[in-house]
Amino acid sequence: MLKVQHRGLSEPHVFTIASGPQEGVLRFFIRDLGDWTSRLVRTDLAGAEVVVEGPYGRFEPTHADAQKTVWVAGGVGITPFLSTIETLEPAVHRPTLFYAVRGENSAMAIDVLRSAADRAIIDLVICDSQQGRRFSGELVLERMGADGLAGAHVAVCGPNGLVASVRELGYRQGALRVEHEDFDLRQGFGPDLFVPLDRLARRSPIAAR
Repeated sequence: MLKVQHRGLSEPHVFTIASGPQEGVLRFFIRDLGDWTSRLVRTDLAGAEVVVEGPYGRFEPTHADAQKTVWVAGGVGITPFLSTIETLEPAVHRPTLFYAVRGENSAMAIDVLRSAADRAIIDLVICDSQQGRRFSGELVLERMGADGLAGAHVAVCGPNGLVASVRELGYRQGALRVEHEDFDLRQGFGPDLFVPLDRLARRSPIAAR
């Protein structure tokens, strides 16, 4: 949770950390997507104090038990993967990242991802919708082979529609698990800790009585 000590920007907003845990700085990728972010990117904030609260949420991009690791990111959902990339070393069994974007050249942090792919940190698959190449089960089979996501730890972050699609595809193709960033906010002031309890109550006959 970030709170910028500057006129018109002091309302707290939530962002995902993009820097690795071993780095000496906190890095965030912030896009111009609303009134607050529009003011933020147009304001000279050199020397401004920023209050950081947290972290909150839960996300597990890698898992030791998985035969293979597959990441799926949509737009700004690339952020938690950028943080994880900073912790990885070149490996034979490196994560395959499917990055869904509207245009490769304007995609967030594309240079960082290309560099990681060049260094054999990740296998990068750009799903550029402007070029008619969208994320799909067929594309997964094309890149991962006939077994697709079988035995894979799948981590996804992005729009709700993409998350739902990846979850359905993962279980259909036999993924070991499908992980998504679990962070729900109510009115922008903190994690909505009651969502899991609400879901549990709806399913519980004891709670229903």
